[in-house]
Amino acid sequence: MLQRLTAIGLLGAVLGVACGSSSSDDPGSGGSGGTGGSAQSFGASDCGQCVASSCALERSACGAEPACASVLGCIEACPAEAGGGPIASCETGCSSPADGPAKAAFDAYSTCRAAAPCAACGAVQDGGGGASGASKVLDQECGPSTKTHKCLKCLDEQCCKTEAACNQSAECKAAYQCWKDCPDTACLEACFAQHPDGVQLFLEQNACPLALCATPESCLADPGPELICDNQYCRELRVACFVILDCYLMFNCRAGCVALPLAEQPTCLTKCEEGRSQEALDAYDAWGLCSEAKCP
Repeated sequence: MLQRLTAIGLLGAVLGVACGSSSSDDPGSGGSGGTGGSAQSFGASDCGQCVASSCALERSACGAEPACASVLGCIEACPAEAGGGPIASCETGCSSPADGPAKAAFDAYSTCRAAAPCAACGAVQDGGGGASGASKVLDQECGPSTKTHKCLKCLDEQCCKTEAACNQSAECKAAYQCWKDCPDTACLEACFAQHPDGVQLFLEQNACPLALCATPESCLADPGPELICDNQYCRELRVACFVILDCYLMFNCRAGCVALPLAEQPTCLTKCEEGRSQEALDAYDAWGLCSEAKCP
């Protein structure tokens, strides 16, 4: 996924500078992670039922492998969060198969689950970012623009609310100016730490042009196959990541690892995850699974 990360990261930087300155088989049950109690389980929730239907073949294949069936049953027994997915602290207790056919079956199910077109499932459950943040970016109601510059016109017509919110915030504009001048993730972290009140507004506006205006008809003459595919299949999951600060920083950090010698990349990738929130890790993984499945 590193090459795709780098391609999307470079295009995002170009786009930000260009536009940002404008004004069912039963798989079994068991496992140690699932918990009881009165809360509805993930398997019984609307989200879980949608995933089971959308990924019926992968779920059935997992159920045919005892080790896979055990962890799947464990996950489906986890209490469901408000957004539909299993509670993360519970799901992490459901140890996935280490190798062999069971691991392959579980990986196939996990990939399908991440990409399942289920409105009842949030990419992550959160307050400011995640699935709700993605909707805030992607579902803006804007009127027609009178601008003739095709990129600014798209920004007006697709990103009007996030753009206005950022333009009305001195901290958001300061975060944007600082972001433009940053060469690496360490700089970004320091930059955002200096402008905490503008970070969320910046992240929401920064995610919008890449998601909605990255076409030859608007802001990018050559979006490239990586971004075209990602926007077609995984756009909501990417935006859900990009509106979470830790997830956005981890993306930038990991994209930079590709410039290193191959032998140094694993260490770099691991360091990029250190200290990140579970919310960010979950959002990044969901996007990554979708991207790898749909845009190999």
